[in-house]
Amino acid sequence: MIGPRGILGFLLIGTLIILGSGCSDENIDDENFLSDAHLAVKEAYGDYYLPSVSVNGEELEERFGIDLDDVESFIAEVPMMSIHMDVFVGIKAEPGKVDAISTLLEDYRREKMSERDQLPSNQEKLSSSEIYITGDYVFLLILGESDNEIASGAIKALNN
Repeated sequence: MIGPRGILGFLLIGTLIILGSGCSDENIDDENFLSDAHLAVKEAYGDYYLPSVSVNGEELEERFGIDLDDVESFIAEVPMMSIHMDVFVGIKAEPGKVDAISTLLEDYRREKMSERDQLPSNQEKLSSSEIYITGDYVFLLILGESDNEIASGAIKALNN
């Protein structure tokens, strides 16, 4: 049975695909696609979207191990308080670099999952997080809460 977090994940994947549909990879406006996807995710999670600190290029390399030469554009945010695990990363990869970037984001995710001192809420977020790929875009979403109200609120937001 798919829980509320799984439903929300499928909805977000659908939103990302819809944002990019009707356009070939060459015709997608990188900045607008990433901005639109970021906004859709923030709206879907509402008050439960905790990342509020933008990550710059140097931090993207240090935190996630991503070579900026492999990145065409990106939006990344982390929470202000280190007690929270919430992360949003959206990357437009250079041609042929999607697999390399998704592998590095998956490595980051696995590393965080292996840390034994995680709070239970962070462990749940990490275990239900995934790497989403659409075209040349790679997303890492470690977000949310495990609450049916959040999933139903996200469904309403995405359907409007």
